[in-house]
Amino acid sequence: IVEEGVVLTQKDIDAGKVIVQLDSSGIEEKLERQKIDLASARASYENAVASLEIQRQQNASDIRKAELDVRFALLDLARYVGSDLVEPLVAAHRRESMVAVEETPAVGEPDGGGVPESGGPSSGLRRLILTLLESADLEGEALQRVRELGSNISLADEEFTRAKGELDWSLKLEAKGFVSREEKEADRIALERRKIELERARTAEKQFAIYDFPKEVESLLSDLVEAEDQLSRTQKRARSAEAKNLADVQSRREQHTLQQARYTKLESQLAACVIKAEKPGLVVYASSGRRRRWDRGERIQEGASVRERQPIIKIPDLEQLG
Repeated sequence: IVEEGVVLTQKDIDAGKVIVQLDSSGIEEKLERQKIDLASARASYENAVASLEIQRQQNASDIRKAELDVRFALLDLARYVGSDLVEPLVAAHRRESMVAVEETPAVGEPDGGGVPESGGPSSGLRRLILTLLESADLEGEALQRVRELGSNISLADEEFTRAKGELDWSLKLEAKGFVSREEKEADRIALERRKIELERARTAEKQFAIYDFPKEVESLLSDLVEAEDQLSRTQKRARSAEAKNLADVQSRREQHTLQQARYTKLESQLAACVIKAEKPGLVVYASSGRRRRWDRGERIQEGASVRERQPIIKIPDLEQLG
């Protein structure tokens, strides 16, 4: 602290003469710790911002993949039954899924026991699938398979008819002694073979209509619906994850703002530890003069402790004193 009785001149004011220097060691320690806390808060905020951007990119990637799965599943179903039959199939599946959910007993309610009766939620979809083979809109691999099976039956039937004709002719020639018994037996075996092939072709067509076709349609339809549901779940998870990251960014931003405010306050407190002359005049300690008996404050001097807002120096105007 400047000595009491020193006269401050305008030159001192212009030079920024220090008249009081408060002990700032405690504030400097706090400022160093706060600098670390501020750097940590800034790093946490920047990491949160980076995590949000990464999450958004990951969300976009996940959604694109889920949309691609839906597109591929749609193409697979359309390739099998034709594009015109996809929408009716999906609509029927959705309706029956809603019915199944509505008919599911609530927690604690009896489920009635046993197996659901025929005509339940899936019967309508099965009936629709079974009628597709007769639909004029049927296209794709299924139609190609239907034509292939029909062609196999036609070919097997022609072969069977030819074999039957050859056997009839052999029987007639055998009666006249023109064909041996072995030749007739060979024609009979050939007829049996053609009969088996015809039955096999008809069985394959029936098996395709009753089992293979419905199974493949339901499998492809299930893949499509599952892909659509997965897309919906992916979009919801993406929104939830982004909202969580946004909240984290907001929290980190507020923490950084708080730490910055504390750092700024400490800087201002550190700056306030240095008191410079602001006007010319005589330096008078605030504790000088007659003191009241109940005033137990410590005298102003170097090394003394002062409290907040306590006057330290008075600088009366010399001209007014004169």
